Amino acid sequence: MCAVKVPNASLQEFPDSSWAKPAWPSRPVSCRCLLRFCFVLILWGMPDVLAAQQPSPPQEVSGAEAEPPSNWHFRFEMFQMLLEQNGLTAITSLEQALDQPRQSVIVILGDPGGTMHPRLMESYCRNGGALLLASDRSYLAGRIAAYFGGPVQAETPEDRYQRFSDCIVVRNLQKEHPLVKGVSEIIVNRSGWLAMPRWNIPDWDVVAQLPTSCAPRESSDQPVLATVRTAERNSGPLILAADQSIFTNGMLWHGDNALLAINVSRYLTEGNRHQLVFIVNNVSLGSYEDSPVVQNANPQLPEDLPKPGLDSMLKVANSVLKNVEESNVLNEALANRPRNARPPYYWRTALFLLAAAATAFGIWKLADAGPTPHQPVPQREMKTAHELSSASRPTSLDYGMAARILARDLCREMTGTGDVNSWKNFFGETSSTSLGRLGKSRRKELSTLLELAVGTKTIHISRRRFESLGTLFTELRQGLRP
Repeated sequence: MCAVKVPNASLQEFPDSSWAKPAWPSRPVSCRCLLRFCFVLILWGMPDVLAAQQPSPPQEVSGAEAEPPSNWHFRFEMFQMLLEQNGLTAITSLEQALDQPRQSVIVILGDPGGTMHPRLMESYCRNGGALLLASDRSYLAGRIAAYFGGPVQAETPEDRYQRFSDCIVVRNLQKEHPLVKGVSEIIVNRSGWLAMPRWNIPDWDVVAQLPTSCAPRESSDQPVLATVRTAERNSGPLILAADQSIFTNGMLWHGDNALLAINVSRYLTEGNRHQLVFIVNNVSLGSYEDSPVVQNANPQLPEDLPKPGLDSMLKVANSVLKNVEESNVLNEALANRPRNARPPYYWRTALFLLAAAATAFGIWKLADAGPTPHQPVPQREMKTAHELSSASRPTSLDYGMAARILARDLCREMTGTGDVNSWKNFFGETSSTSLGRLGKSRRKELSTLLELAVGTKTIHISRRRFESLGTLFTELRQGLRP
């Protein structure tokens, strides 16, 4: 990776809008000549040492033998990639970024001492620059903040991540802040904490705080992530973090650190920004693509690759299977899923599921072995003799319907037809001849007979009236017969 050392020179007093470049000390010419002469004498007197110290030509390393550096988990290539994927181009010149603050993003991780003066940070952000300052070391950032070095340790098991006391789960978040959008917890590793400077109270937005039970006591409920707001309208974002390991390659996979890194990259790259200065421990890094991790992960292959034969493919497959079995990869992968689950919980869950299945099977067998229950016969209330006799008595409606049926039967019998008009004509023609045999009181009830036979309305009559109508119908049969 391209690395350019940032000069660690003390800055002179300067106003907020400008900064002074460091003055490099010059040595006398005679002193330089004397040093060169001594160096030549030493080399001439030690030829064997010189031969042993000569560097050998670099060896070509094939893609299969290339391995990433052992400190891959503590590097920041993935966070660099997030920033560059948002439209930033990595540069190593801090002076160029300071000259164009509105188009620049500066990220300072690890040891910030000597990288930028705190007053220069304030001036850079007031002029529109974006800055991320993350460190777990003790550092006094002027009027911005005071960094207290860790490691902070959690005293309660609930706040420990994977039972490590110095690996803390931070859940006290300001949900409305854009940095923690979609984030439920942040995992910090050997973190420090932030505090207000004694002689100034900056305008902070505390994003995340450490748990209540922490050691040392001074770190309890203290900020671990915050943003600083300035009074200027066109000022840029300034993010403070008391742990730079949140953005390392190894820690992005734990908790919601990846979501936090995405939100931070979006927060820093808002606006028309196109250049990035990424500084780690006072060393300005280039693009993530220049990192040996990325270059070794993507080796340059020749264009015409030979096609392996069937025997070679079978040997490779057998070798992969053998290595997987010996390395216990599957068990290690299962041990890490689900996240944050301890190995004893797997056994407890498996035993609980077996016990539940056995209980359900036993209940099913007991229910199947018992007699089949039948539904009971519904019970009905017994009625009294009075209720039975009352229910069987005919009503006035029944008498009315019976009287109408008898009247229609009589009309149909006398006329030989079911036509209503024929009934009316028959009784009208025979009223002066055949009905002379009936008494005067019975003749008046002929209209009642026709109404019963012809009418359609519901009739309610009493039992006595029904009996009198029956007597009338008998007399009419006898009187109207020829």
